[in-house]
Amino acid sequence: MPPLSNRQPQKNRVHFICLGLCVGGIALLALPAFAADAILSADFETDPLQSDWTTFGSGRIDGDLFWSNENPRSGKHYLLVHPSRRPTRIVGWESPPFKVSEGELYRLTFWARTADPAYWQISFQDFTGAVTEGDHNSQIEASDDWTFHEHFFRTKYPGATATAAFYTTGNKPLGVDDVRIEKASEAEALAAADRRWQAMSPPNQKTAPFAGKLLPKRNPNEPYRIVLTGDSIANDLSNSSFPLLFSQAFPGSTPDCRFTGKAGTGWMKLQSQIQQRILQHQPDLLILQAISNDEDWMEAPLERLIEECRTHSPKTEILLVTPHLKSWSHRSEEGALQRDRILKVGAAKQVNVFDLQTVWADYLNSTGRPLESLLRDGLHMNEFGRELSARALMEYLLTKRAQPSPTIGP
Repeated sequence: MPPLSNRQPQKNRVHFICLGLCVGGIALLALPAFAADAILSADFETDPLQSDWTTFGSGRIDGDLFWSNENPRSGKHYLLVHPSRRPTRIVGWESPPFKVSEGELYRLTFWARTADPAYWQISFQDFTGAVTEGDHNSQIEASDDWTFHEHFFRTKYPGATATAAFYTTGNKPLGVDDVRIEKASEAEALAAADRRWQAMSPPNQKTAPFAGKLLPKRNPNEPYRIVLTGDSIANDLSNSSFPLLFSQAFPGSTPDCRFTGKAGTGWMKLQSQIQQRILQHQPDLLILQAISNDEDWMEAPLERLIEECRTHSPKTEILLVTPHLKSWSHRSEEGALQRDRILKVGAAKQVNVFDLQTVWADYLNSTGRPLESLLRDGLHMNEFGRELSARALMEYLLTKRAQPSPTIGP
């Protein structure tokens, strides 16, 4: 195999557009018919460095990353990632930057082979080139042979360019070939989400009766603005099929769904960034979800955040979401403690609370599935965890709106 490290990369004029919601990787017997006008089509039959593919994480050319001809899927070459000698180190290949636009849905397809689960990621940059705080991470499921993967995604606000990366933190090599991006319709993305939901074998699901509008519109001709603020778990929820399900339930209200939080950030810090992360976006619906909190120091900051939003944006409806897990570290029942605090704040401030933790527990108990089937890395949601969360959230919103308003007075 010829070395890559001494070659000079050349500029590649191929660009592609991407945006942020995913539907997972599945092996197919027959591939979908591709449109002729693909926005990206990379078969890696030419040197990837000449197309400006580069290192991701701590990967090194000819050390961890190779342009391989060993057991290719098709043609003669593909991208190969060898795991780092240091456990949990991220190593992978990353594409050159490509333009993105808001509001368009796209399909990402690729072939992969890995004995350990690996990952793909879309990172976004704003018009200055600064990396946005929202991204899209998804799992590449382990397979002994080459497997076809299909995903749908939308841009993360305020992305102007983006890059795609394929990487591993495991112990086995990852091979990637035939990466392709093309436009897709909401119907195609929703159909893929429905296939996943059916494959999850959920318990008997009852569709809540729909009565009236979700929220009174300030201007029915404007998109319905949904802001998800919090940490990487809120980012996961924003990458689910929730916007598609919302469009399906309320065809007259096109959702503009934005993640405005930051990974690893809780209410203590977010309470001082209300203008930047919430108010300037003028949300119709504000969804608050973060597990990056000290449960002993989260009530007062969260209450202040709610009060500021009600004062400066009184028409915004607020929804609190509990952690999806009861625990995720050496601190026993950390998620359960945070759930108790959120329920307490919701009751004190008369804010609706979507109890995602109970949804996950009930689903796992009723299906007998292991918790790992909903996670990609022990903490964050995989495609199935996001699908469960999106379906349950949409059902919750429909149920709340179907309930009659309480009577005030004698």
